[in-house]
Amino acid sequence: VKSLLLRVPLRWFDANPLGRVLTRIAGDMWKVDDQLMAYFGIVLGSSARLLFTAGMLLYTAPVAFLFVPVIYVPFLVYVAWPNQEAQREMERKKMQCLSKVFSHFNQTMAGAPIIRAFKQQGAFIGENLRHINMYGRRRLVSYSAFQWMKLRLQLLGFALFTITTLGPLLGLAVRGPRATPLSGEELRGNATLFGLSLQYAMDLRDLIGGFLFFIILFEI
Repeated sequence: VKSLLLRVPLRWFDANPLGRVLTRIAGDMWKVDDQLMAYFGIVLGSSARLLFTAGMLLYTAPVAFLFVPVIYVPFLVYVAWPNQEAQREMERKKMQCLSKVFSHFNQTMAGAPIIRAFKQQGAFIGENLRHINMYGRRRLVSYSAFQWMKLRLQLLGFALFTITTLGPLLGLAVRGPRATPLSGEELRGNATLFGLSLQYAMDLRDLIGGFLFFIILFEI
């Protein structure tokens, strides 16, 4: 970081105040030291749980598992990945606005005697409120965009849940009324697999949403 700062042109420091630079460096160092490995572990754990859940869904409800690529692959290709680029950019814009808040506050505290001497407290308070308002807007846009993607993901999960629910009913319909009745153990086994398939179908929806969210945080 130090070598990069020494090579940038001087006009870059005119456009980026010292407080903003220090805030960004401190934030990046904190993410590398503290959050990077945590997010990396969460992404790996989510990936392992996602594979395990998909495997269990394949075992408990093979028919429903066949619809997973049909439902989720178009969503990931045409919705999630383009939205991920936009979400990443919105998160960066939000952090830039937050950096402006801290930078302006740092400059205000450093020049507090001069500000009070010229009676410019109102102007600096108004400027600080404008920075806070801009940060709030960026945060609202980022949160709304992620919730909109999450809502669509939940609708797809509801479709998978419906297919998982209708799978056993379709199986009974295929057997027909003249088929040999199932024994008690077979009924209990089918009921257990049916309950597990519903649980794993819901878990698969939540895991995909969490996986996308932590991928965005990991790349910021």
